[in-house]
Amino acid sequence: MNKLNTENYLQYASISIANNSNKLNYFGISSASSFLKRFIDVFLSLVILIFSAPLMLFIAIAKKLTSSDPIIFSQKRVGKDGKLFRLYKFRTLYANTNPYAVTPNKSDDPRIAPLGKFLRNTGLDELPQFVNVLKGEMSIVGPRPEMEFIAKDYSLFERTRLFVKPGITGLWQIHADRKKPIHENIDHDLHYIENYSIFLDFAIIVETALFMLRKIIKS
Repeated sequence: MNKLNTENYLQYASISIANNSNKLNYFGISSASSFLKRFIDVFLSLVILIFSAPLMLFIAIAKKLTSSDPIIFSQKRVGKDGKLFRLYKFRTLYANTNPYAVTPNKSDDPRIAPLGKFLRNTGLDELPQFVNVLKGEMSIVGPRPEMEFIAKDYSLFERTRLFVKPGITGLWQIHADRKKPIHENIDHDLHYIENYSIFLDFAIIVETALFMLRKIIKS
């Protein structure tokens, strides 16, 4: 990973926040690239939602048969420019679980509901987030959306991750450090923003698909 230019990031964050403007193009994400990224987001999301509809229906039925809890879990997250939105996932923990507690890191965690282990291991619990992408709240690739109580304490340096839409997948998600909390791996997000390109998005999407396929086969 390239060494991050912390001084420039801080300078850019300070100017943008002080002027209430995020239109500066420090990161080199042109209007054309933004349009293409949005087009790819919408196209792939529609394709994935259409072809995975039978699978999602099966998951919904299976969850309803194994638990009386709501099928979908939603939670407020922080998006681009600090705007709040509701993120959707298939529920993997029991409904009485504190939604802001530390994420389970053991398969035998008593908070994990039936089917929860399989959904979490394979990443299938995140399929509903493609609805968030269609709504324009998320991108397929980008920094993971953080919870509000953590984001409100961001430093100027950390707030630079809010200059782009959060993503379903990204460098952090396919990296070995993904077992650590999101806010402890901000370097991955800033590296992605600094080096953004459609080709990088494509590489991350392919790696994510292969990662999920390996997980599904092992499950």
